[in-house]
Amino acid sequence: MLIPQTAFASVSSTELIPILETLVDLSAREIRSPEAQPTRVTPGPTLKLGSRGPRVAQLNARLSELGFATSGGNFVAETDAAVRMYQQSAGITSDGLVDEHTRFNLNLSNRDKIALLRAQFDEMERLFAATGDDRFVVVNIPAFSLRAFDKGKRVLESRVVIGSPARPTPLMKTSLTGIVLNPSWAPPPTILAKDIFRSGEIDLRTVAKLGLKLVDARGQTVPLASASTQSDLAAGDYRLLQPPSEKNALGLLKFDLDNPFGVYLHDTNHRDLFKKDFRAISSGCVRVDRFRELAAWMLGNTASDIDKALLDRRTRRLDVEKMPVLTVYWPAEAVGERVVFYRDIYDLARRKK
Repeated sequence: MLIPQTAFASVSSTELIPILETLVDLSAREIRSPEAQPTRVTPGPTLKLGSRGPRVAQLNARLSELGFATSGGNFVAETDAAVRMYQQSAGITSDGLVDEHTRFNLNLSNRDKIALLRAQFDEMERLFAATGDDRFVVVNIPAFSLRAFDKGKRVLESRVVIGSPARPTPLMKTSLTGIVLNPSWAPPPTILAKDIFRSGEIDLRTVAKLGLKLVDARGQTVPLASASTQSDLAAGDYRLLQPPSEKNALGLLKFDLDNPFGVYLHDTNHRDLFKKDFRAISSGCVRVDRFRELAAWMLGNTASDIDKALLDRRTRRLDVEKMPVLTVYWPAEAVGERVVFYRDIYDLARRKK
């Protein structure tokens, strides 16, 4: 796990070195004083001020093991204060709520963290060595984050919404092939099968709710009865489309990617979702909060230029220089001066250990 002296020295300092330093520190601590088997907080509803029962006893025991004093009884004010202090130390939203993310962190032993970091560091090292000083984008699924790099330097960061556990965003190395302004949206196969044709025939209420229209091969709008089943669409004579607008599922801009999954990056018509801590709620594609800044960086423009280009509401596809876009599954991420651990939302990190 030696960091090679290559053109990605800046990437090493911002992305790799904090991971390595945390790994070395935890390993040294484990050698000096091996951690006893930790108390695990079992799954269940969110624990908060006023909660009672055996899971609260587990919580208090685990907090005490980690050095945060509690009364050891019910979820009282002292427990609430201890939870908030623990959350702050772990880089978690300090709200006193022991949800799945906080529970995941509490249940991580030092040995768990070491195993996660070792596997992740090796993967990160290979990725950054392979990309060198190229321009590229990394979407880290557990962290709900997008980071763009240029000549070994992180130049942009954005919150993202990713696929739900039922409809996960695939892990892949793909390439940006174009940027579409004011895109129309065609529901992907997963949404067609599970939402629109769930009973074998077209669900008119879902179609109306999404504002979809049926168009033929010439792009002309035709009656919905022209394609009543999914096989009618599969033949290629018809498509369901959502016209460009503020209400379009893709928002105002789409980043086309070259991959076999039909997955891409895009804006959204539900920007309030970026305020949530847990953002694994899409059907597989990646929604980008700072889509204007990302597009401007890719095109060599400014965010104001992007806004001006969007004003005429015309659907246009802009060719761009191809660049790597990678979706990765790294449960630890350097945030400022600390390493934050993120919930294993797809249950993949546990399987890697």
